[in-house]
Amino acid sequence: LAPTRFFFLCRIHEEILLLEPSPEWATLETPYRNLAAGYQRVIAGLNRRDEGRFIRDQLDNLLAVMEWCFDHHEPGLTGLLDLTGNWLGLWGYKRERIRWGELAVQLLKEAGQIGPAAWHLVYNVGWTYFQQGHPRQAKACFQEGLSLAGDDDLLVQGVALRNLAQFAREYDKDFGEAERLYLEALSIFHHVADERW
Repeated sequence: LAPTRFFFLCRIHEEILLLEPSPEWATLETPYRNLAAGYQRVIAGLNRRDEGRFIRDQLDNLLAVMEWCFDHHEPGLTGLLDLTGNWLGLWGYKRERIRWGELAVQLLKEAGQIGPAAWHLVYNVGWTYFQQGHPRQAKACFQEGLSLAGDDDLLVQGVALRNLAQFAREYDKDFGEAERLYLEALSIFHHVADERW
């Protein structure tokens, strides 16, 4: 199973409690399901510094649980990627971030969750392609994410437009188009009152 010695030592010392199977319905899959939910619960409760340390310490386990989630069509994959994707990018695990982003998009599309699929296309997959210097793949992700977002998902639209503006500026050297796209994205960010962007 995915949990390693480090994980069990933490459990022994009652620092984290991730495995809490109910004996009446426990199966061989129960530890993975509980880890997928437990990791999300624990990580969401940490401050940024402790979050990074915890994810780095548990990275092999997290990736193994994400693999299991994909193989078993468990939605925990996307929740874990939401929490770990940015860290993977910061630490240079860009291929892994793209791989898990693409798998999350596939899983979400199969489940009919188009909005979250669009987000992962624009943010985890497309942006990482862009950072790696793969402009064709990046632009395709941004455009697909924008078309999947529809009229209701303003944040995905804004991020996709911002990313396309970056593309126009850095690859096409079309500064007029870049400015137009940046202003359109900025208008959306003002509308949704999301200061992060």
